[in-house]
Amino acid sequence: MVKYAIYEDPVTHRFALVQLPDKFIDGDKLNVLPTQRWFDSHEAAVAALPELLNLEP
Repeated sequence: MVKYAIYEDPVTHRFALVQLPDKFIDGDKLNVLPTQRWFDSHEAAVAALPELLNLEP
């Protein structure tokens, strides 16, 4: 099962949906790329979740 998180960039305060690594433990460092799909608000990131989950097999 793939797990995702909503990540907030501490500098820009923009949000991204990030796929978590298989053995991710809370507190592990995330590798968030600048090519990630970014959202201007937390609400916009949450609204994009159904689209993301529909891509899952």
